[in-house]
Amino acid sequence: MPQINSASATPPHQIGLILFPHNRQVPAAGQEFWAYRRDRRKDAALQECGYFVIRFLTEDLGQHLDSVLDTIQRTLVHQKEQVRR
Repeated sequence: MPQINSASATPPHQIGLILFPHNRQVPAAGQEFWAYRRDRRKDAALQECGYFVIRFLTEDLGQHLDSVLDTIQRTLVHQKEQVRR
């Protein structure tokens, strides 16, 4: 499990956003399960430190960049509203 220093976690008045690009690959038998679990552990550790995690396929970054940027913008607006509460 990834180790994250909670002292460097995002202060409550800031928004921490982590973007993970992913390549679409066909994993060898059984590897997909372990990769999924590894990624969810990373996500959970970052979320516990106050970060919001978004994952995009690498191909979407190239082919659907406007949609990706729109998603990021909507997420930041929503997170900013949550911080104000």
